[in-house]
Amino acid sequence: MEQPSKLKNVASPVSTGSAGSDYEHRVAAYYLAMALLRSVPLGQEAGIAREVRFQRLYEGEPLDDLIIISDLPTGEAKLALQIKRDLTFGVRDKAFDEVIRACWETFKSPKFALGIDRFGIVVALYSKKIDEHYKSVLAWARNSDNATDFLSRISKERLSHKAQRSFVKLIRTKLDSYLGRSVSDDDLWNFLRWMVILRLDFHQDGSEAYTSIVGLLRYLLPPEQMTESPRLFGQLVAYAAEAERAAGSFDSSTLRQRLITDGFALLPDPNCREDLSRLQEHAIFVLGGIRTDIGGLVLSDH
Repeated sequence: MEQPSKLKNVASPVSTGSAGSDYEHRVAAYYLAMALLRSVPLGQEAGIAREVRFQRLYEGEPLDDLIIISDLPTGEAKLALQIKRDLTFGVRDKAFDEVIRACWETFKSPKFALGIDRFGIVVALYSKKIDEHYKSVLAWARNSDNATDFLSRISKERLSHKAQRSFVKLIRTKLDSYLGRSVSDDDLWNFLRWMVILRLDFHQDGSEAYTSIVGLLRYLLPPEQMTESPRLFGQLVAYAAEAERAAGSFDSSTLRQRLITDGFALLPDPNCREDLSRLQEHAIFVLGGIRTDIGGLVLSDH
């Protein structure tokens, strides 16, 4: 009897790296969509996404995968991100060490606007511990008046979870090693305040992130072409791959023009910059109309 031939070994896309590249391009396409939609980008709490920049190490950006620029009424905000399909948050993990070092260098850069800019990591896969406890550490840091208040609350066993304390210890250990000395409590607190850990599950078909962004892109298309939104997202993925290879960038206007040239019929672009300007003018008007006295009694503004 003829022996069946042995099956040829086929390497997994994950092991060959193509899955990681595909994931990065989809995450980048997600942020291109945010710029196109003129939405608040994931990772920022305010601002309207305007531009996405790729591979900016040559400009001195340690977190160089993506730089997202957003418009604020008073200027602009920057979100610097490293994209990892999977990342182990461990003291001996080389990839984690490289990412946190890049985060630290971003945080200490003279170009980093404290209180406005953000930096961090986008991952597809992470544990419940990261989702429930590590991310909550960042929220606690942002909701603390100062380093003493933050570290005091984190250190209390009945108030915080041991996983929260473990994460703070892990980050402190990493920062100590980069500095060659003990990091100050203020630097540790501020580092955690402006760090973000984001999850976008583009590693699997029909994911929540994919469904959400494709649903939003429908509103850029005429009613009779709304079913074209998956193809529109696919085109953004292609643009992201191209921009990554060229260390390029797209802003909302050039992105729209490129899509129109490539055959997409987009609805008119709402000018969100004008909206921001009008909002600022309205705020000034309202504040100017607030009385500071009642019957001759002057009210303090403190």
